[in-house]
Amino acid sequence: MAPAQPHSPRLAAGWQALEKNELAAAEAAARNVLAQDPQDIESQRLLGASLLFQDRFQEALAPLLLAHQRGPARGTGHRLGYCYLALGDFGSAVQVLEREVQAYPDLVNARTALGVALVQLSRREEALPVFLEAARLDPGSAEAHTNAGNLLAELGRYDEALVYLRRAVAARPGLADLHFNLGIALQKLKRHDEAIESLQAALDIAPRMPYALGHRVWNELASCRWAALEDGVGELRRQVREQGIPAAPFTLVGATDDAQAQRRCAELHVRASLPVPPPLWRGERYRHGRIRVAYLSADFCEHATAYLAAGLFERHDRSAFETVAVSYGPDDGSPMRARLARAFDRFLDVRSFDDAHVARLLREMEIDIAVDLKGHTTDARFGILAHRPAPVQVAWL
Repeated sequence: MAPAQPHSPRLAAGWQALEKNELAAAEAAARNVLAQDPQDIESQRLLGASLLFQDRFQEALAPLLLAHQRGPARGTGHRLGYCYLALGDFGSAVQVLEREVQAYPDLVNARTALGVALVQLSRREEALPVFLEAARLDPGSAEAHTNAGNLLAELGRYDEALVYLRRAVAARPGLADLHFNLGIALQKLKRHDEAIESLQAALDIAPRMPYALGHRVWNELASCRWAALEDGVGELRRQVREQGIPAAPFTLVGATDDAQAQRRCAELHVRASLPVPPPLWRGERYRHGRIRVAYLSADFCEHATAYLAAGLFERHDRSAFETVAVSYGPDDGSPMRARLARAFDRFLDVRSFDDAHVARLLREMEIDIAVDLKGHTTDARFGILAHRPAPVQVAWL
């Protein structure tokens, strides 16, 4: 383990202020030294850290980068990587954090940030061992175990996820989010009674927690708890319609036929879960001969959606339309997968790309009409179309 670099006497008070979370004082101390010695790398390191902890990420980037390049020290790479992460530059974050983890294998925070950056790049299989090692290195860390458990759940390995999610709850039982994560994993395993218990624990801590009541109601529906259901559905409708608390749209479809509540629920969910980036298509007129239609789905495999829509894909008028499949689900090697691959002019497997990357592909291909086939169901990726890559974007099926 590399020892921490000692601080110079003239910056000792600044570092102490940083440790006490007196961030303005730490910033001032760094700037005072830099005013006399602009090349002082330790002052750049302290300035970058103080700005970073104030969430002034763009300002923090230059001093952290300079300090990391000219005077690398334990923790500087982690802070620089976290800064890139906060600014959405996930590729740069991965490059910096991989080097930091190699240099300081015991630096759990750097390892955690690396895992998050890999997830943001849709490199989840690479992120998993990073999170698992962080949990091993820090067995009492709720954050490390939450990251490992949530990613295992995203990968469909729910039984393994439970081990880490239970450890996270044991480490920080007062955090509603941890009970919620455990409840969702139990719901996926159809262990509805246990899921209700965990979700109710989250609600006991945070009664207005987004999504928690909706998922509890869903598990009550699935386990036929009719006695509790009426009050739960009524409260869920009130939360959505009157209090603006998000819930999973598919839950409300099963819980009530109130169309206004269903629409309100979908609107709240989209606002809560999706970014609003600048649109990629800005009114340009395309000059290609055929209308280009892209269908986006995770279900181009042995799935009900494929059986419902395969004939439609095959019957497009190819003289007027160019069709593209944008698949972000599994390649199961099935005859249906092969049939669908033949049905389109182009078949793109984009599982390894993040939403922004896929959106840029659609814009570069000059897609005229983008059709989302998922709706508010499992594995939907509305983040792609949130970038508005096409002139016309519709939901179907």
